[in-house]
Amino acid sequence: MSLKSDKSNFVRLRFLIKMAGKVENCSFLLHCNSNFDFMKKLIFFFAISTFLIACGDETPRQETTQTAADSLQTEVAAEPAKPPCTIEANILPGNERWLREAGVVVCVLADSTTRDADLGDSHRILEVLSTDSCRSIFRQTLPVDRSPDFHYQIANILYNKVTQIVALKSFGQVHCYDLRDNKMLPVLKPAFATRRAAADAQSGMIQRLEVWENYLIGYAQDYGTFIFDLEDRHKSKAVLPVAEFKKDDDTYNSLFLLNSHNGAAEQQAIMPRYDAENDKFILQPVFQSLTPVNADLPKGAKNNRYVILRKEENKIAVAIDMQNQAEAPLPEDVAAKNTKEILKWLAASR
Repeated sequence: MSLKSDKSNFVRLRFLIKMAGKVENCSFLLHCNSNFDFMKKLIFFFAISTFLIACGDETPRQETTQTAADSLQTEVAAEPAKPPCTIEANILPGNERWLREAGVVVCVLADSTTRDADLGDSHRILEVLSTDSCRSIFRQTLPVDRSPDFHYQIANILYNKVTQIVALKSFGQVHCYDLRDNKMLPVLKPAFATRRAAADAQSGMIQRLEVWENYLIGYAQDYGTFIFDLEDRHKSKAVLPVAEFKKDDDTYNSLFLLNSHNGAAEQQAIMPRYDAENDKFILQPVFQSLTPVNADLPKGAKNNRYVILRKEENKIAVAIDMQNQAEAPLPEDVAAKNTKEILKWLAASR
């Protein structure tokens, strides 16, 4: 993604934050109406990770620390059109990224040392430059993944003001650079709840990668969505879906529960869908706010069309239609019944 498109995304985020500011007494953007468009759903996901965006009226408040909303607004207003350092190198579109707050420019390039005699340029050298001096502070040649002509790409979205991790995708792996410690972290390999069968040589190729603070979300061709929890950067762990549904075309719909990382046992459920035509994620949050959820599902329920989640506070059921990736509305009297009766009602109401 280019700096120009990054800036466009931040403009949208700024607008949504302004709108969220009209909601009274909310401590999470996740408390707002869930019937949002794609960018608003990204805000939902961002709020899970950073979890302390204050909401109030439209009058700016004097604070000693910069809020996430202020940071976004400053970035939109002040970001120049291009990085301050000129890099004379063979760089593919989207593989040069200026991270202003970290004071670095990150790029992936190819040169004579990685050129393959048969396949040509191999873009897999990660270089990081300090914007103070425009000198290189880190450079490493990354390994070939599948073939030299499968180039490394910087993640489409890098919102990582807290974690400060730069993620790159090769063919089927995720490589993370730690801005704090100036080093590479252990390689991440997408994990799925069930074994995936390759349809062809392109199966498993990572098509989309995003970092939203403590969560990394990606999509692998034919295999589906994968998520990593980056809270412990040195031991990042895969977040497996609590349920998934295999469709007739052998693709998978997945339901994930993401923790709030605020010390409370609260989650948001998301049903990510990758829009290949427009190359974007539609995250589809289930709940209007973070809530404790009973995710202890019977093993047999994980491959059914309908999945029942229960809010811990009142044990009221929420039915998820895994085939259509949508909540299946339940009448109040049905939502209070046991799981077997709810599933029977859903089957009869199709």
